[in-house]
Amino acid sequence: MEVAIEVLAPRTAVLLRHVGPYTEVVTAFGRLSEWFDATGRFGPETGVLGFSYDSPLLVPAEKLRYDAAFTVPEPVADLPEGFRCETVLGGRYAVAIHKGAFAGMGESFGRIFDEWLPGSGERFACGKPCAELYLSPWNTPEAELRTKIGVPLL
Repeated sequence: MEVAIEVLAPRTAVLLRHVGPYTEVVTAFGRLSEWFDATGRFGPETGVLGFSYDSPLLVPAEKLRYDAAFTVPEPVADLPEGFRCETVLGGRYAVAIHKGAFAGMGESFGRIFDEWLPGSGERFACGKPCAELYLSPWNTPEAELRTKIGVPLL
């Protein structure tokens, strides 16, 4: 896996928190998608992001925190309960491209943390979430999915 350091630009996004196993975050993305469809907010520049706050090696699955997010061109005020709008990303990240099924993303993050980070001279920015920037359209076959993953750095 090739890892590079990138400065990711801040973006405005609508987020929805999921608490529970990371394998179930699709429900949060579904709720966001339904609301974006109903309000006509999807556009050609809409980005799909995800933010994981906890290590599944340290936190029980039922307590894992994850934010599903869709970018918007400007802040949104009239949000359904549980939704929020805020600035996300911004800053230095160790990034790599995860190829294939979302189920293997934890392993890709693990490689950055366990293989790349210790010898890089960089330090993990504790308290900031790891990021996922989904690059593939929804109808992409699982084996061809591409997701930019990022570990925040100091």
